[in-house]
Amino acid sequence: AFLVMIAVIAGIVALDPLGAAQTNINTCQMSGPLSCNGDTVLLSAGDADLQFELENSGRNTITITGMNISNQGGGEAALWNNTPDDLQIQPGQVETINIPNSGNVSKVLSGSIVESEQYTFPIELSYYTTRAGDTYERPAEGQIRTVAAN
Repeated sequence: AFLVMIAVIAGIVALDPLGAAQTNINTCQMSGPLSCNGDTVLLSAGDADLQFELENSGRNTITITGMNISNQGGGEAALWNNTPDDLQIQPGQVETINIPNSGNVSKVLSGSIVESEQYTFPIELSYYTTRAGDTYERPAEGQIRTVAAN
């Protein structure tokens, strides 16, 4: 009887009848001195705009010189462009990153973004600590997983 009860509970959990696995679908992870919060990720199905926040959790001011967002399934990369200046983030500061459709977010996905569908975007960026200078530029990687909203 105990084994049957465990099998029934495992079956209920696997079927996820209440949609518990969908409650915290937005995630955002970064390496290096940067962190991001999945609760702040927005992907617009209508505009194909991607927005998220990066926080400098390190002790030094960092300068982000470039960022690419790509589709986990491959394809082209969407380029974040903050020209003419690089983006400086002070320690503890949170900066909102906007990648509009003009940054080719929909090209990354090879089609339109569908509302309520889940998307995963690997992030690659280049940064340096302002104290060390741009000679010591480093890479950082991360991943955004989100559901498109309207």
